Amino acid sequence: MIDIHTHILPGIDDGARNENISIKMLHAELKAGVQQIFLTPHFNCETTSIDAFIENRQSAFERLSDAVGSEPMPELRLGAEVRYSPALLNLPLEEIVLNNNYLLLELPFHHYPAHIKQVIMDLDASGITPILAHVERYRFFRDDPELLYSLIQSGAMGQVNVSSLEDKKDKGFAKACLNNSLAHFVASDTHNMTDRAPCMDMVPHILSESMIELLEKYSDALWEDETPYYFDAHEIKKTIFGYK
Repeated sequence: MIDIHTHILPGIDDGARNENISIKMLHAELKAGVQQIFLTPHFNCETTSIDAFIENRQSAFERLSDAVGSEPMPELRLGAEVRYSPALLNLPLEEIVLNNNYLLLELPFHHYPAHIKQVIMDLDASGITPILAHVERYRFFRDDPELLYSLIQSGAMGQVNVSSLEDKKDKGFAKACLNNSLAHFVASDTHNMTDRAPCMDMVPHILSESMIELLEKYSDALWEDETPYYFDAHEIKKTIFGYK
Protein backbone atom coordinates (compact mmCIF):
# COMPACT_ATOMS: atom_id res chain seq x y z
CA MET A 1 0.00 0.00 0.00
CA ILE A 2 0.94 3.64 -0.50
CA ASP A 3 0.06 6.33 2.04
CA ILE A 4 -0.04 9.70 0.26
CA HIS A 5 -1.05 11.93 3.20
CA THR A 6 0.89 11.86 6.48
CA HIS A 7 2.30 14.15 9.15
CA ILE A 8 5.18 11.95 10.22
CA LEU A 9 8.06 14.42 9.87
CA PRO A 10 9.13 15.48 13.38
CA GLY A 11 8.63 18.93 14.83
CA ILE A 12 7.47 20.76 11.71
CA ASP A 13 3.68 21.02 12.09
CA ASP A 14 0.91 19.57 14.28
CA GLY A 15 2.10 16.06 13.51
CA ALA A 16 4.86 14.05 15.21
CA ARG A 17 6.49 16.08 17.97
CA ASN A 18 9.86 14.35 17.80
CA GLU A 19 11.86 11.63 16.07
CA ASN A 20 10.81 8.91 18.53
CA ILE A 21 7.15 9.39 17.68
CA SER A 22 8.00 9.51 13.98
CA ILE A 23 9.79 6.16 14.24
CA LYS A 24 6.81 4.59 16.01
CA MET A 25 4.51 5.89 13.29
CA LEU A 26 6.74 4.43 10.58
CA HIS A 27 6.80 1.07 12.37
CA ALA A 28 3.00 1.11 12.50
CA GLU A 29 2.79 1.91 8.79
CA LEU A 30 5.19 -0.90 7.90
CA LYS A 31 3.27 -3.36 10.07
CA ALA A 32 0.08 -2.38 8.23
CA GLY A 33 1.68 -3.28 4.91
CA VAL A 34 2.49 0.24 3.72
CA GLN A 35 5.53 0.15 1.46
CA GLN A 36 5.68 3.75 0.24
CA ILE A 37 4.87 6.99 2.07
CA PHE A 38 4.67 10.63 1.10
CA LEU A 39 5.65 12.93 3.97
CA THR A 40 3.25 15.88 3.66
CA PRO A 41 3.60 18.53 6.37
CA HIS A 42 1.25 21.51 6.25
CA PHE A 43 2.28 24.45 4.08
CA ASN A 44 0.44 27.78 3.95
CA CYS A 45 1.94 30.29 1.54
CA GLU A 46 0.06 33.13 3.23
CA THR A 47 1.90 32.64 6.53
CA THR A 48 5.22 31.03 5.53
CA SER A 49 7.55 31.57 2.61
CA ILE A 50 8.16 28.56 0.41
CA ASP A 51 11.92 28.87 1.01
CA ALA A 52 11.46 28.72 4.79
CA PHE A 53 9.13 25.74 4.44
CA ILE A 54 11.56 23.83 2.22
CA GLU A 55 14.41 24.50 4.65
CA ASN A 56 12.37 23.35 7.68
CA ARG A 57 11.10 20.29 5.84
CA GLN A 58 14.60 19.26 4.78
CA SER A 59 15.92 19.71 8.32
CA ALA A 60 13.10 17.55 9.72
CA PHE A 61 13.72 14.90 7.07
CA GLU A 62 17.43 14.76 7.86
CA ARG A 63 16.69 14.35 11.57
CA LEU A 64 14.26 11.55 10.78
CA SER A 65 16.71 9.85 8.40
CA ASP A 66 19.44 9.95 11.06
CA ALA A 67 17.04 8.45 13.61
CA VAL A 68 15.94 5.67 11.22
CA GLY A 69 19.50 4.69 10.39
CA SER A 70 19.61 1.27 8.75
CA GLU A 71 16.24 0.08 10.08
CA PRO A 72 13.90 -1.39 7.45
CA MET A 73 11.27 1.23 6.74
CA PRO A 74 8.83 2.13 3.96
CA GLU A 75 10.27 4.17 1.09
CA LEU A 76 9.84 7.87 1.90
CA ARG A 77 9.32 10.83 -0.41
CA LEU A 78 8.83 14.49 0.44
CA GLY A 79 5.69 16.46 -0.38
CA ALA A 80 3.32 18.84 1.35
CA GLU A 81 -0.31 19.33 2.27
CA VAL A 82 -0.78 22.74 0.72
CA ARG A 83 -3.35 25.19 2.04
CA TYR A 84 -5.46 26.62 -0.76
CA SER A 85 -4.70 30.15 -1.89
CA PRO A 86 -5.07 31.82 -5.29
CA ALA A 87 -1.44 32.87 -4.80
CA LEU A 88 -0.35 29.26 -5.33
CA LEU A 89 -0.31 29.87 -9.07
CA ASN A 90 2.60 32.28 -8.57
CA LEU A 91 4.77 29.83 -6.61
CA PRO A 92 7.45 27.38 -7.78
CA LEU A 93 5.16 24.40 -7.19
CA GLU A 94 7.80 21.89 -8.23
CA GLU A 95 9.17 22.28 -4.69
CA ILE A 96 5.99 21.07 -2.96
CA VAL A 97 4.25 18.66 -5.34
CA LEU A 98 4.10 14.90 -4.90
CA ASN A 99 6.68 13.76 -7.44
CA ASN A 100 6.21 16.19 -10.35
CA ASN A 101 2.57 16.02 -11.32
CA TYR A 102 0.33 15.98 -8.22
CA LEU A 103 -0.45 18.60 -5.56
CA LEU A 104 -2.13 17.65 -2.26
CA LEU A 105 -4.46 20.57 -1.63
CA GLU A 106 -6.27 21.39 1.62
CA LEU A 107 -9.31 23.67 1.41
CA PRO A 108 -10.57 25.98 4.17
CA PHE A 109 -13.03 24.15 6.39
CA HIS A 110 -15.56 26.91 7.03
CA HIS A 111 -16.31 28.23 3.55
CA TYR A 112 -16.17 27.20 -0.08
CA PRO A 113 -13.20 29.14 -1.42
CA ALA A 114 -13.55 31.80 -4.07
CA HIS A 115 -11.91 31.12 -7.43
CA ILE A 116 -11.10 27.50 -6.51
CA LYS A 117 -12.53 26.10 -9.75
CA GLN A 118 -10.43 28.40 -11.91
CA VAL A 119 -7.30 27.66 -9.87
CA ILE A 120 -7.85 23.92 -10.35
CA MET A 121 -8.36 24.40 -14.07
CA ASP A 122 -5.18 26.47 -14.29
CA LEU A 123 -3.20 23.86 -12.34
CA ASP A 124 -4.54 21.11 -14.56
CA ALA A 125 -3.63 23.10 -17.68
CA SER A 126 -0.06 23.43 -16.35
CA GLY A 127 0.25 19.65 -15.97
CA ILE A 128 -0.39 19.47 -12.21
CA THR A 129 -3.26 17.37 -10.87
CA PRO A 130 -4.63 18.74 -7.59
CA ILE A 131 -5.67 16.10 -5.04
CA LEU A 132 -8.28 17.50 -2.66
CA ALA A 133 -7.35 16.32 0.83
CA HIS A 134 -9.97 14.57 2.99
CA VAL A 135 -12.95 15.64 0.87
CA GLU A 136 -15.41 14.04 3.31
CA ARG A 137 -14.53 16.55 6.04
CA TYR A 138 -15.76 19.67 4.27
CA ARG A 139 -19.30 20.60 5.24
CA PHE A 140 -19.91 22.47 1.98
CA PHE A 141 -19.27 19.28 -0.03
CA ARG A 142 -21.61 17.26 2.19
CA ASP A 143 -24.30 19.92 1.93
CA ASP A 144 -23.89 20.30 -1.83
CA PRO A 145 -22.06 17.34 -3.42
CA GLU A 146 -22.33 19.00 -6.84
CA LEU A 147 -19.56 21.37 -5.73
CA LEU A 148 -17.17 18.44 -5.39
CA TYR A 149 -18.32 16.91 -8.67
CA SER A 150 -17.66 20.21 -10.44
CA LEU A 151 -14.08 20.41 -9.11
CA ILE A 152 -13.34 16.81 -10.07
CA GLN A 153 -14.68 17.51 -13.56
CA SER A 154 -12.39 20.56 -13.69
CA GLY A 155 -9.26 18.47 -13.23
CA ALA A 156 -8.95 17.58 -9.54
CA MET A 157 -8.86 14.21 -7.82
CA GLY A 158 -10.01 13.43 -4.27
CA GLN A 159 -8.68 11.73 -1.15
CA VAL A 160 -10.54 10.40 1.90
CA ASN A 161 -9.14 9.50 5.31
CA VAL A 162 -9.26 5.85 6.35
CA SER A 163 -10.63 6.78 9.76
CA SER A 164 -13.59 8.56 8.15
CA LEU A 165 -14.75 5.29 6.60
CA GLU A 166 -15.77 4.13 10.07
CA ASP A 167 -16.77 7.50 11.50
CA LYS A 168 -20.51 7.83 12.08
CA LYS A 169 -20.62 11.40 10.75
CA ASP A 170 -18.35 11.02 7.74
CA LYS A 171 -18.52 7.43 6.50
CA GLY A 172 -21.66 7.76 4.36
CA PHE A 173 -20.29 10.62 2.32
CA ALA A 174 -16.75 9.19 2.23
CA LYS A 175 -17.96 5.88 0.77
CA ALA A 176 -20.22 7.68 -1.70
CA CYS A 177 -17.19 9.66 -2.90
CA LEU A 178 -15.29 6.44 -3.53
CA ASN A 179 -18.21 4.69 -5.19
CA ASN A 180 -18.82 7.62 -7.55
CA SER A 181 -15.15 8.19 -8.45
CA LEU A 182 -15.04 11.53 -6.67
CA ALA A 183 -12.30 10.22 -4.36
CA HIS A 184 -9.40 8.19 -5.69
CA PHE A 185 -7.02 7.82 -2.76
CA VAL A 186 -7.43 6.52 0.78
CA ALA A 187 -4.78 7.78 3.19
CA SER A 188 -4.10 7.84 6.92
CA ASP A 189 -3.60 11.59 7.48
CA THR A 190 -1.77 10.35 10.56
CA HIS A 191 -0.50 12.93 13.06
CA ASN A 192 0.58 10.91 16.11
CA MET A 193 0.30 7.56 17.88
CA THR A 194 -2.79 8.41 19.94
CA ASP A 195 -5.98 9.92 18.51
CA ARG A 196 -4.66 10.13 14.92
CA ALA A 197 -2.44 7.08 14.71
CA PRO A 198 -1.57 5.29 11.46
CA CYS A 199 -4.57 3.18 10.44
CA MET A 200 -3.96 1.80 6.96
CA ASP A 201 -4.37 -1.73 8.34
CA MET A 202 -8.13 -1.01 8.49
CA VAL A 203 -8.42 -0.77 4.70
CA PRO A 204 -8.90 -4.51 3.92
CA HIS A 205 -11.61 -4.74 6.59
CA ILE A 206 -13.58 -1.74 5.30
CA LEU A 207 -13.34 -1.77 1.52
CA SER A 208 -14.05 -4.47 -1.04
CA GLU A 209 -11.24 -6.19 -2.87
CA SER A 210 -12.34 -4.64 -6.16
CA MET A 211 -12.29 -1.13 -4.66
CA ILE A 212 -8.84 -1.71 -3.19
CA GLU A 213 -7.54 -2.87 -6.57
CA LEU A 214 -8.92 0.28 -8.20
CA LEU A 215 -7.40 2.54 -5.56
CA GLU A 216 -4.04 0.82 -6.05
CA LYS A 217 -4.12 1.79 -9.73
CA TYR A 218 -4.56 5.45 -8.83
CA SER A 219 -1.83 5.28 -6.18
CA ASP A 220 0.59 3.41 -8.43
CA ALA A 221 0.17 6.05 -11.14
CA LEU A 222 0.90 8.76 -8.57
CA TRP A 223 3.96 7.00 -7.16
CA GLU A 224 5.33 6.36 -10.64
CA ASP A 225 4.54 9.98 -11.61
CA GLU A 226 2.33 8.90 -14.48
CA THR A 227 -0.83 10.35 -15.98
CA PRO A 228 -3.74 9.76 -13.57
CA TYR A 229 -5.44 6.41 -14.08
CA TYR A 230 -8.70 6.87 -15.97
CA PHE A 231 -11.93 7.39 -14.03
CA ASP A 232 -15.50 8.39 -14.88
CA ALA A 233 -16.91 10.58 -12.11
CA HIS A 234 -20.60 10.62 -11.23
CA GLU A 235 -22.65 13.05 -9.16
CA ILE A 236 -23.56 11.98 -5.64
CA LYS A 237 -27.26 11.91 -4.94
CA LYS A 238 -28.22 13.28 -1.52
CA THR A 239 -31.38 11.79 0.02
CA ILE A 240 -33.08 11.89 3.41
CA PHE A 241 -31.37 8.56 4.13
CA GLY A 242 -27.86 9.73 3.25
CA TYR A 243 -25.81 9.59 0.05
CA LYS A 244 -25.66 7.26 -2.93
